[in-house]
Amino acid sequence: MSLDLPSIRFCSAMGMAVLLALVIAPQAAAKGMPAHMEERLKRDAPLPTEMQGSWADLDDPSTELVVSGGEVAYSGQTVEYDYKLVGQVDGAVTVSLKVNDEAKDDTFQRSNITELVITPDGELHAYNLKFASQFARVPR
Repeated sequence: MSLDLPSIRFCSAMGMAVLLALVIAPQAAAKGMPAHMEERLKRDAPLPTEMQGSWADLDDPSTELVVSGGEVAYSGQTVEYDYKLVGQVDGAVTVSLKVNDEAKDDTFQRSNITELVITPDGELHAYNLKFASQFARVPR
């Protein structure tokens, strides 16, 4: 199955769970492989190399996302998370930022970037329960 950019943006806005359920899991199941395998890493472990650097929101270039080592900053605010789940799905690299305290999880999910996905074509998408954005690398 091939998706066009509007479909990918719609799935991104709906969340990674929907993207996995509707698109990636059926493809993986047809190939006889696990849909999504993730590795749990501590906060200080760096995010994947492909995500490192400065990125500008395509819809609002003044909004910047910076990935530096294990830190993620959006619009100048560092995302305070405890650990991350890093995986790969159908060539896309995925990162889910998480907190240990379940009582704080809902607030965290609504007020921070919690998911980052970089496609095989190098498109970076970041989102949470309330929004989704696509980012372009800022040339240095």
